[in-house]
Amino acid sequence: MKEQLLFNLNYVKESYDVLNKTVTGLQKKNSEREKALTMLNATMMTKQKAINHYIDECAKLKQELETEKIENERIGRFEAFKDEKPKKKDTGGTAEEEQ
Repeated sequence: MKEQLLFNLNYVKESYDVLNKTVTGLQKKNSEREKALTMLNATMMTKQKAINHYIDECAKLKQELETEKIENERIGRFEAFKDEKPKKKDTGGTAEEEQ
């Protein structure tokens, strides 16, 4: 009976040691994964900030482009108006003035 109890005790001790090693290993892996997840989240946030910056820059450039298009259109209309004005004066006279 004593030998059986010692065998059982040794078996339980071995099982406990294996379980303890397994738990310790899993805790270490879990800790490493948490650190990796934290780093991944930080990297993702940094990249998202960079993406948002480029989106904002793109929006500003589009707005500037539209403003420039409007300004160029105004200048074009003004130039066309200036070019038409002298022509109207030349053709606007009477027949006697033209001779």
